[in-house]
Amino acid sequence: MKKRHILLLDDSNRKDALIKTEREFSTKITSSSELSSKVRAHNVYESGNGLHLKNLGIVIIEDDDTEKIEQFCSSHNSPVQYYEESKKIFRPVQGLDIIDQLKDTVSELNNKINDLEEYLKSKHQKSTSQRLTWGLEQLEIDKTNLNGEGIDVCILDTGFYLAHPDFKDREIKGKSFVPNESWEEDRNGHGTHCAGVAVGGVSQENGLRYGIASAARVVIGKVLDDHGNGATDWLVDALDNCIEKKYNVVSLSLGAPVGIGHKPSQLFERLGQVALKNNCLLIAAAGNESKRPSLPKPVNAPANCESFMAVAALDRSLTVANFSNAGINIGHL
Repeated sequence: MKKRHILLLDDSNRKDALIKTEREFSTKITSSSELSSKVRAHNVYESGNGLHLKNLGIVIIEDDDTEKIEQFCSSHNSPVQYYEESKKIFRPVQGLDIIDQLKDTVSELNNKINDLEEYLKSKHQKSTSQRLTWGLEQLEIDKTNLNGEGIDVCILDTGFYLAHPDFKDREIKGKSFVPNESWEEDRNGHGTHCAGVAVGGVSQENGLRYGIASAARVVIGKVLDDHGNGATDWLVDALDNCIEKKYNVVSLSLGAPVGIGHKPSQLFERLGQVALKNNCLLIAAAGNESKRPSLPKPVNAPANCESFMAVAALDRSLTVANFSNAGINIGHL
């Protein structure tokens, strides 16, 4: 497969920018308005065409001539503001990943494992004496009548287990942006877990309510494959679709690591700004790779963009969890 490149076009004259790009790469650029359940982004690339995500001003093309790409994008009259190669860099953000990192000292290891064990026990507690899980109690969800009714919540992740008994009476729409993989079969499990936290209802197993927006309309977008890897072009394709469909809230419990001093991606900052202008809130995970207090790590991409809402983690004492990422980079808490 050829290298796939993402070009952020100058929005002052979109039509002229598209013409110049088509001419430079001798290819036809197909609009995302032509995509459907039968025609997906990967079909466009397979036919030799580029894809224009019309809501975002982004063009995705396949070309192995990296030098040619660089020259075109950096030339004085280039219609491209920013470009990057699409790589499989996004992965699910999972709390259990921290176990592999708790190797420093016996004391630190024991303390952190004990904290994690308590959390997992409370999460899977089968007592029916509670109506709400611990997390919902801390949010005081029982003190509000707001439950997400009338709101579209889209979960961009590894897909969803459509036969889940807790969702048997819910209408669920979905689409896969991963070639040759279905959104209805979550072979990874992370997407189903995240959907439960965001829009789940009451557990058939123990009777506890565990989802926040339990009456919201549920939309699933598969942007991570069954192994938990996701390419940038899959993600931007999905987000363009979210804006097109006018979804209100988009959850991205995924991220790519960011180095100290690295600036947020221009690509995702533009994307987030367009989403906000279209009444669409993008919520992304800060990441769980830190070892506090000795080594807090920067917030993952794309949560490090100002136009995204970043969500970090608290422990049971309601302080920042020792594995939660935070702000080394300027502009982030």
